[in-house]
Amino acid sequence: MRHLIRYTFLFLIIFTAFLAAAPKWSLPPLDVSTAATQPDDPEYVGEAQVGVDAGGNSYSVWVVNLGVYGSTLPFGGKHWSAAPQLIGGGAGIVATFPSLAVNSSGQAMVVWSNGPVGGPYQVYYSAYNPVTGLWGATPAAVDPTGPVSDNPTFPQVSINDLGQAVAVWDVFDNSVTPPTSVAHAAYFNGTAWELQQAISGPSYEATMGPTSTNYPFQTLPQVGIDAAGNAVAVWQRQLSDTVVVGNTVVESAVFSSNTGLWSTPTLLAVGDLAPYDNLSPANVFGMTPQISVNKRGEAVAVWDLYNAGSSFHIPEAKSYDGTWSPKKTNLWGNVTSNNPTTPSIALNAAGKAAAVWIGNNAVLGSRRNAKGKWTNSVQITNGSSSYPQVAIDAVGQAVASWEIFGSVNYTGVEASFSHHSKNRWSNPKILISETSTTALPRIATNAFGDTTVVWTNLDPVTPTTPTITTTPTSPTFQPNLFPPPPIAFVQSSTIILAPEPARHFRGVVTTNTFPMQTECIHTITWEASLDPNVVGYSLYSGKKLIATFPSKGPFKVTIRDACCGESTTYTLVTMSAGSKTSQRIILY
Repeated sequence: MRHLIRYTFLFLIIFTAFLAAAPKWSLPPLDVSTAATQPDDPEYVGEAQVGVDAGGNSYSVWVVNLGVYGSTLPFGGKHWSAAPQLIGGGAGIVATFPSLAVNSSGQAMVVWSNGPVGGPYQVYYSAYNPVTGLWGATPAAVDPTGPVSDNPTFPQVSINDLGQAVAVWDVFDNSVTPPTSVAHAAYFNGTAWELQQAISGPSYEATMGPTSTNYPFQTLPQVGIDAAGNAVAVWQRQLSDTVVVGNTVVESAVFSSNTGLWSTPTLLAVGDLAPYDNLSPANVFGMTPQISVNKRGEAVAVWDLYNAGSSFHIPEAKSYDGTWSPKKTNLWGNVTSNNPTTPSIALNAAGKAAAVWIGNNAVLGSRRNAKGKWTNSVQITNGSSSYPQVAIDAVGQAVASWEIFGSVNYTGVEASFSHHSKNRWSNPKILISETSTTALPRIATNAFGDTTVVWTNLDPVTPTTPTITTTPTSPTFQPNLFPPPPIAFVQSSTIILAPEPARHFRGVVTTNTFPMQTECIHTITWEASLDPNVVGYSLYSGKKLIATFPSKGPFKVTIRDACCGESTTYTLVTMSAGSKTSQRIILY
């Protein structure tokens, strides 16, 4: 009997690669609200807002017939809530200007301007309970004993993971001459609102030149809250009622949850960027500020700086880390715009930021690293665009959306991605084409990059064909003088992200050498992905599918009779419900 002598050799992986599938959008868009005909004003359906929690669940609020409605979309869901809940308004009550904030656990807060038709109005709120899946049944005033104004406009709210929140709004007072606006704020301690107070000086209604045109003077406050309940707010303020050209400035105040006090306002838009904004205050306007605050209490503010002396606009930014940075950054370098830049800002917990703005009708973007250094700006779109918005995830991937203008006054919505390490943006993706009329897209993302965009779609009904009727004497032409009103509804699109890949994807080659032959064995192993949305794995040899595996394993494959001395490429595909991630190894 002949004995076979076996020699065993072990070879490790020679090459590995990771191939992440690019995120994609869920299209066609989903209808967030049911369609509603608005015979008087199609904008009565609109003002849509959106938020996303850590689980990827989306929340939206909007206005219909002067009432605020809310709906939710579960992660990976195909339909928003079938019956949107009336949150505020209705029965002779006007509810407008909603603002929505959502924390990682799905607690949500919405604030809005509320009151009887004709006023007076107050800022109201409602909280969403993720356990019951319902908004509060009885909305209440944020400041029930405070000033009741003719028009508390533009309330904004921010919420942290403890359920603490801060709201800011503009209080308009026309009982004085000239009329004024003042930024107000209140703090939600997790149970009730408190510490309601004015945080700005008066912003005056100023007259410009001989035409006596009133210059916009609302404070337009914005706010963000950190993990400890501290907040930073920014606003614009018109300093005088006697200005011919104007002197609007950007100011900020900081709230301490320990003391319950707001700081004295700090002037941000100071002329220190020669030659752009170092003229006299009467020639420079700091307008439409936006702010983003992260969990650590850091903040970045952006605004549009208008130089009336030279008639151009630039986007400016300033950083906060316990104190405001002494210098501003012109995000556009030495380029200026002939129209307002309306910048938007997003900051993550690591200190990385992304900003987008309008420059000469195109969308531009810039990225900031964790050390506070901004990149050179890049142009994201070529078409005529407006209302850009941006969001950022924990690793720094940014997503932007905006309106795009088409022919015949139609508009659509587009979006783009930017990698976490560079200011490179993907080619714009059309979420809805310019064949309808869309309004004010809004965007939100969570730490994992789950992102939702909402917008209002004013879908015009095709007018009926003019008809001709006849009488015994002469024909009479009766055109359709009043075409049917547009159908208005809120729509959305969400990102389908590639799942987290499997861990420790490895392969080894074992050879058993016999006197007459050599056997090659490839052993492939991996560990489960940490992504809870993974549904399974597929293993390929070249382009041939070897086997599929459930999400719980097994995570080991042994392949005998492999080709010795030749390279074999194995690809492991990690799959979720809507996307996939690939990894490769090459064994010899």
